[in-house]
Amino acid sequence: MYKHILVAIDLSDEGGWRQPLLAAAEHVRKFSAELTVLTVLREVEAMVRAQVAPIGYEMFVSDLENKLAARVRAVNAYDVHPKLVVTHGESIYDEILGQAKEAGADLIIVGSHRPAMKDYLLGTNAGRVVRHASCSVLIARERWVDWAADIHLQPERRSVAVALDNLVPTRVYVPYSHLFSV
Repeated sequence: MYKHILVAIDLSDEGGWRQPLLAAAEHVRKFSAELTVLTVLREVEAMVRAQVAPIGYEMFVSDLENKLAARVRAVNAYDVHPKLVVTHGESIYDEILGQAKEAGADLIIVGSHRPAMKDYLLGTNAGRVVRHASCSVLIARERWVDWAADIHLQPERRSVAVALDNLVPTRVYVPYSHLFSV
């Protein structure tokens, strides 16, 4: 079903990289697909590193590639022979979408964190990737049960968004007891 999978991870979020990588490795093995593991350096940080010394920037990118490789080894996914990519840009989600298009990815896997106030006002990079991607997107959340339990909805009704296709978002309402074992 999938031929090329791109997984974007945030190396600065210590807890947010494992689940996306595990999901990517599982999908790559299941569909015998190619895998690209991507991290995006913010443009501002890249410019600061480049101004300090061009060779310093190259060493920083090399260090990030080594960190990507270490994360891949940590989840025992090196057998899928991923392509490791470090890029930089002004907009993280634009870089993710650009790399997905360049690689011909038909599935993007991203992690998501617990929303902060700025995420409610501006939206998250994962949310922007979902809205603007031309292919399927899988959000792999760490400890999602803890996060979901904090949502204050009516106890008799919890909502789950289910993507049935790329174009039509659908809401399915299920009793809380069917979602989580309490």
